Amino acid sequence: MSHTTLNTIPATTERQRWFNFLNYGWLILGTSHLLVGIFFFFAYNWNDLGDITKFIIVQSLLIIGLIAVTILNLKTLSGKILLMATALVIGALFALFGQVYQSPADSYTLFLTWAVAILGWVILSNFAALWLFWLGLLNLTAMLYWEQFVSNIYSSQQSPLYFTIVCCLNLLAFGVWTYLRKNKHFAHEEWAYTIFAIVPIGWLTYTAIDIITDSQPAEYNWWYWLFYIIVSGLIWFYFRVKEFNLAILTVVATSVNICITAWYLHTLFDRFSFGTGWAIIIGIMLLAQSMITLKILQEVSQRQKNVQK
Repeated sequence: MSHTTLNTIPATTERQRWFNFLNYGWLILGTSHLLVGIFFFFAYNWNDLGDITKFIIVQSLLIIGLIAVTILNLKTLSGKILLMATALVIGALFALFGQVYQSPADSYTLFLTWAVAILGWVILSNFAALWLFWLGLLNLTAMLYWEQFVSNIYSSQQSPLYFTIVCCLNLLAFGVWTYLRKNKHFAHEEWAYTIFAIVPIGWLTYTAIDIITDSQPAEYNWWYWLFYIIVSGLIWFYFRVKEFNLAILTVVATSVNICITAWYLHTLFDRFSFGTGWAIIIGIMLLAQSMITLKILQEVSQRQKNVQK
């Protein structure tokens, strides 16, 4: 291979990456604007449209979207984005049905039904953004289910148990995604993989903060902190040793920092009156935490580079 060829490879690769990024971005932006326009059209003309007209418009959009997806093929980026737009129209159809017929069902059933209805499309599309959207629907269902049903039956002291179950379900989804990534035909978008990791770690952190700030009973504290340490440790170990991923390691480190910060802020505010002096001390502690975390992550990254050499 000539010296000229070697010099042109990085530039070509970089140009291709920018082209793919812009192509992807403009397609999503254009589709988003189209959907926003449709939804705003409905919002503005809602009272002037009859029920039959509303259903005809939404179902026509659904049929047009499916025909366009069939023509473009799911192997193309345009086809996948159109399928995602059509999945959003499905949600609009369910919402319209509930609005017109005044369904007494709780809000969480809308998102649960929506998630079940598009599951087949999600699997067939092999599109990371649609997988993330589907996971978002499930998490929204879980939150609304807690707010509208579970919280009315159980006390707030039992919320950590519920949130831990939701966290475990997200961990299961993340584990399945990690396993499927080994298949060369499966979606490999790194940004989506990082978000899949952020969701369960986010639930893990949120539950920890809930336990710290709400002064939950002691029986909740010990088992949850044991669960937190085990899960965080396993995620750190896997992405430090088995499949190095600095972004996910950073998310885990951030979660630990947030929990530590929540604990000492809650302790200080509980026992002492807040003043300027404490603000300075807290600022110094936050700065020290950030510096220590950054140093650890830099060392981990450097060691990985040395191993790869």
